[in-house]
Amino acid sequence: MKFKTTLLFLFMSCSSFAAEQYIKNSLPCINNICLGDDLSSLEKVSWETKKLRSKPSLSKIKRIYRGNEVSLQNAAFYLDKGFDNEGLKVLKEVKVACQSQSVSGKFMTENGNPTVVTVALLPTKNPSEQRWTVTNISRAYPSAVSNQQKTEVINQLKERYASIIDGKNKKSVMTITPIIKLTVTFLLVDGLVGMNEQLIKHPLCGGASKVSID
Repeated sequence: MKFKTTLLFLFMSCSSFAAEQYIKNSLPCINNICLGDDLSSLEKVSWETKKLRSKPSLSKIKRIYRGNEVSLQNAAFYLDKGFDNEGLKVLKEVKVACQSQSVSGKFMTENGNPTVVTVALLPTKNPSEQRWTVTNISRAYPSAVSNQQKTEVINQLKERYASIIDGKNKKSVMTITPIIKLTVTFLLVDGLVGMNEQLIKHPLCGGASKVSID
């Protein structure tokens, strides 16, 4: 009975467990946060607070991001160290990246499963627009200690996400690492090929403007 209860706790990541969505638009979800989502899906989560210890170099941030001076100053710490609930508010005001750069946040489920979500500004079909997008989700299951527990968890993960690991889905990659601490990771693949080349097409990053050699 104790073993069955442990497995139940491993997967009850929120009180509305039965209503949780695991696949959306052929992409995996955890706690109703899905690969490909924008920042709005992250607002309902209580993120681990980032403690301001030292301010990052604004010049470093400006080498990667473009935008309003005040917005970049407000977001600089979170762009450098990762986001929390306050950080999400200011990240919204940063709308352009000239090179690939990710920002991560961490939360703990009610049952003690640490989860890391990573976002990045990705190009859209319009070269003048970019969008904060969830590109990576990783969850550890520290309560799965024995080989039997790990096997049970892995089997349930494979069953839950069978439609995205059947070899036909090219939008994302799922990996399971059972060594030391069992961890499942989902990585967005769709739209990431040639991303830097696409990002730099934004007008604030130089776009297609010609450079004079005088």
